[in-house]
Amino acid sequence: MSTDTMRMAYERILEVIETSVFKEPESGWNAHLVIAHLTTNDLLLAAAVEEAGPYDNSLAVDEVHLAQLDDVVGRLRFSSNALTTLVGAMTRERAETEIPVTIIDGSTLMVDQPMAIGRLMQIHAEVHLPGHLAQLEALRHNSVPK
Repeated sequence: MSTDTMRMAYERILEVIETSVFKEPESGWNAHLVIAHLTTNDLLLAAAVEEAGPYDNSLAVDEVHLAQLDDVVGRLRFSSNALTTLVGAMTRERAETEIPVTIIDGSTLMVDQPMAIGRLMQIHAEVHLPGHLAQLEALRHNSVPK
């Protein structure tokens, strides 16, 4: 399966993280929670790809868990590379395998149905990652101290 879109999204996210100073939002997640969410979600997705087992993002939206993670940028470098490599090596048969998928956004249940692993990865690359990139870009200070 092609991972070009996914790789480019992660590269842009890491570029924004590494070149930005982030402000605290008035509401919603701060940059640490967004990055911790991405790393946790990557590991959950990798397990679903590797095991062709269920995917449930509950841990990736658990703010208590996310707040406790340290070195989230290093974790994201590792988890994004691991997931992208795994997806790139995925067979067509694995990509077409349907697994139970549960996706929660905030307190809203967004998905609770079987989905092909390849489709789940496509949504991750084309919707999920760009959404969090926009979130991180919105949290950047307008000027970065020198």
